[in-house]
Amino acid sequence: MAGSVGAVVKASYSRGAVAALRLAKGHVRYAVHRCNEHGQRQYREIWNGEGRLDKQGAYARLDRVQPEDYVYRLMLSPNPEHQDAGGQLDLRLWTQRMMAQLQQDLGRRIEWFAVSHDNPDHRHVHVVAVTQRRLDVGQFRSMRAAGDHDAAQQRDQARERDGRKQEAPAAVPRRDHQR
Repeated sequence: MAGSVGAVVKASYSRGAVAALRLAKGHVRYAVHRCNEHGQRQYREIWNGEGRLDKQGAYARLDRVQPEDYVYRLMLSPNPEHQDAGGQLDLRLWTQRMMAQLQQDLGRRIEWFAVSHDNPDHRHVHVVAVTQRRLDVGQFRSMRAAGDHDAAQQRDQARERDGRKQEAPAAVPRRDHQR
């Protein structure tokens, strides 16, 4: 999306066959262990809407995928200049709200887990989601709109906090008068 000022949702999927599991597990490995900007291999935390998840737990969930399931590999990224300037966006909360919107649109809970990449120039989140239905463009648009809304909400809350800090009365310096 050239010139977009909002969130980006990129998605690919496969069905619950051997190739789908290989792709999804490869996505998890990449997201967890990708080298940082200095070429150093990392270990990043896996999380979902309930909290932390270890890599083996993520793999175990993928091992339960049924042949009729859709396994999505998503990349969610806020606009680095308009939504995440200075890396201030809470990516976990932002992702949770986007995934909650997807679940609301589907009318059912879906299993998903995510890994944040805090690249200085382009923070983003890798998500693996397992659904029983194929997702459509409207659902991805709805996720993006939820991400845009949450980013604006977080920005407004940060401004309010910063405004309250600036409005606080400054300490009056004590003057010692000599007579």
